[in-house]
Amino acid sequence: MAVQPEAANSGLDVSSRQLAKAWLVAIIERTPLDQVADVDLDLLATESLPLIAGILSALERAPDGAANVPDDVSRRARELGRARRGSHASAEIQRDLAALQSLLVAALGRTAPLRPSEELVGSARRLAEIFGSLHATVTGDLVGEPGEASPPPPDEPRPLRGSAELHGSLDALVAEYRRYGHPFALALIELEGLRAIYETHGRESGDWMSVAATGMIRNQIRIVDHAFRVDDDAFCVLAPNVDAGKLRRMGDRLARVVDGSQADRGPRISISAGVSACPEHGQDRERLLEVAREALEAARTAGNPVEIAALNGFRSVRES
Repeated sequence: MAVQPEAANSGLDVSSRQLAKAWLVAIIERTPLDQVADVDLDLLATESLPLIAGILSALERAPDGAANVPDDVSRRARELGRARRGSHASAEIQRDLAALQSLLVAALGRTAPLRPSEELVGSARRLAEIFGSLHATVTGDLVGEPGEASPPPPDEPRPLRGSAELHGSLDALVAEYRRYGHPFALALIELEGLRAIYETHGRESGDWMSVAATGMIRNQIRIVDHAFRVDDDAFCVLAPNVDAGKLRRMGDRLARVVDGSQADRGPRISISAGVSACPEHGQDRERLLEVAREALEAARTAGNPVEIAALNGFRSVRES
């Protein structure tokens, strides 16, 4: 594949080869030693140059409109899924793409004194659209559950059940507790920052982040647990036969995965969660949801990822 040495129209003053080298160096530098074996650097090196050239070419071809990602660029993005292996793969692939996006944005920024501000804004917006598509493509391959023949398309992710199903399942667990004494816990989870990403970086960027978060939640819960979407940026997890402490640990893991899957710079999300349990905090649906919402608000106020409801006030997950 012939590689265009520079993207003049987009204003990027570095070559594809330089960007590819800088990207690989960034990945190597931030990969812990115990995860080095999980990175196929040969594959990354092979795919990075044509991938970056394709991104720059897509940026050039859309000076005034939306930047459509060519099929060959999407295919090469999917190849990244084979470049990372092991339990860290999903989070690290997302960070790999985020690192590349940061490099491209920085390259755009270096041209600022020479270009009109509205031109820079347009280029940054088109880059966000391109990476929104790439993230959605890669996430679609990564978040499929074991046993599925193929993952759902990025633009049509398999939806979580909604509020009506949540209420029915919660009522069923309450009835089971009253009859058999089986405890359970629930967590209300909110994605902090997702609405801002939709507003400032476009729909595709927000959609891929939402899809990625859905996959992360599914990957952190047990097969017997159930996840529900109760709003655009809010979820609920029901966990049978566990206490609040065990579900709190799931929330801690999820917070770490969400944090670790993103670049240090650029748009970010985080989670806040409130946990309640039956019978400790209530024995009916409305009461359990109410105290979980209060715990969620306490988590936001305290700046902690997860708070567990207590009979009087709240206790932080950071307390011993």
